[in-house]
Amino acid sequence: MGLMIGGSGASAKAYLKYNAKSGRWSVRNIDGSENEIGDPTFAADLENIATGWMLFEKGMPPQRVMDASTDQPAPKPTGGDFKRGFILSVYSKNLFGGIAELSGTSNVLANVVKSLYAQFEEGKDANAGKVPVIECKGATAEKGKFGTNYAPNLTIAKWIDRPDDLADESPAHPNDIYKPAALTGAPTPAASGHVPPPSPRPASSSATEF
Repeated sequence: MGLMIGGSGASAKAYLKYNAKSGRWSVRNIDGSENEIGDPTFAADLENIATGWMLFEKGMPPQRVMDASTDQPAPKPTGGDFKRGFILSVYSKNLFGGIAELSGTSNVLANVVKSLYAQFEEGKDANAGKVPVIECKGATAEKGKFGTNYAPNLTIAKWIDRPDDLADESPAHPNDIYKPAALTGAPTPAASGHVPPPSPRPASSSATEF
């Protein structure tokens, strides 16, 4: 067996991306390829959503200092323009072959996810052990001082049994989760892969399949 070292340009996971400026979705596949998709439908592990601080700089991998839990925020790191963001595990066999990561610091997307999480909290007691299936139906234009952005219209379409591949665990890497300096020393943001979505819109409509 050959040595598992070096790089091939591939990622250990797929990434679901949303571009608020264009209102478009894209997927970075495990093999490193990228493609745009139409409005997606996917299961989302909102029970285990991770929140925290993220820093994205051109030419550098993103840095993350994640909260210990959604009600235990980490202090803002120094030394960079860190912004509040989230990491969410999503699932679709058709769109990304199973598990993918949806994450970011965009206020537009974050506000949509906050609203989605409120829907989740309202329904989770009646759907114990299940995960919500999220459906996107277009986007709503929002004008601001930096121009127009597009907020995806995301709603919970139904609840399903947790897929076997969707582990009931935090999507954040343990090394990225903040721990008090008194216990482990000052937190150091850890890097993880990030690739911006491509610009052209695909003609295929198959992306709506779950």
